[in-house]
Amino acid sequence: MENSNQTSQAQQPVNSTPPSVNNSSGSKLIPIILGIAVVVIIAIGAYALGTKQSQPVVQNTIQTTPIPSPVPTSSSIVLPTIDPSITANWKTYIDTTFPFSIKYPSTWSLKVTKDALDIPTINLRHTEDSSNIYPTELFIGGPAVYSTSGAICANTTCEKNGSFTISIGSDVINTPIVQVMNKNEASYYRFQFGLPKIFQKKLEGYSSPTVPTVTANYYTPEDKNQIDQILSTFRFSN
Repeated sequence: MENSNQTSQAQQPVNSTPPSVNNSSGSKLIPIILGIAVVVIIAIGAYALGTKQSQPVVQNTIQTTPIPSPVPTSSSIVLPTIDPSITANWKTYIDTTFPFSIKYPSTWSLKVTKDALDIPTINLRHTEDSSNIYPTELFIGGPAVYSTSGAICANTTCEKNGSFTISIGSDVINTPIVQVMNKNEASYYRFQFGLPKIFQKKLEGYSSPTVPTVTANYYTPEDKNQIDQILSTFRFSN
């Protein structure tokens, strides 16, 4: 009996194959996890991009404030120094058209004329300066002394050459000086300015009051100094 049992036990086949594991549920989860991960990544990227685009763009701009050009004032303009003793014994002219008086030296002549616009004008001329076409001279009255338009550089070439400054009454006047360039004669200098309104007057034939104009022509610094001295004697006369 024991031999028969041993024989039957020996004849039973031995199962060498390990039990199989059911992996079907795990293989199904992998694509789902990957899909969720992709969706999360896309969502994060879209959120970051949207946040960046929604932020305002700040531009670094530099604002500059323009610096205004300085305006000449009586405190910033240097006036020529005139010795009153120089003009003490000069002749005095009192104008009958405009309310002013002025002094001039004996080396200058005075003549009352009319400019191209028929405005009464006095002409002060340096009598010792006769070698030039345009002598050293002053016109006080009408502006049209060198051209009908009143321009001091009509039909000539002019270049700015400094400025002329003078105090008349309570007004400080600063006007450009131009250098007139001519081929056939020495260059000369001119300036022109209108007197303060206190000197204006209603002239016959004019609809509005006329302000007298000062026009000067000279050649040398010495001539300019004498013009400074003459104009320093300008006075309002009522």
